[in-house]
Amino acid sequence: MEDQQVSATMGPIPIHRHGARSRLDEQRIKQLAPLFGHSKVRLLLALQEPATTTELAALTHATPSAVSQLLHRLLAVGLLRQKRRGREVFYRLSPRGLALMRLFDDEPPEA
Repeated sequence: MEDQQVSATMGPIPIHRHGARSRLDEQRIKQLAPLFGHSKVRLLLALQEPATTTELAALTHATPSAVSQLLHRLLAVGLLRQKRRGREVFYRLSPRGLALMRLFDDEPPEA
């Protein structure tokens, strides 16, 4: 059950579309969660490629409503971009969101 860490607000941390979470994802969760909260960090990690609210809800084991609220908060601070294609809205990391995620690519500094 190590791969099914659960927070109080959203279900298990998402598993990327390509398989199990990477060590880098685990590291990013630990570093970013105190700043943004686990739910928002899981959404940022799930947005490695564009996705709809419904897809993100399935990936994060959250309700579409909860995901939608978090997406709007991340949009408001410029971490995401959205694009409508027909009836669907796809979300992706903005340049600012990508830069934020890259900041946490390395090992954390020793305290």
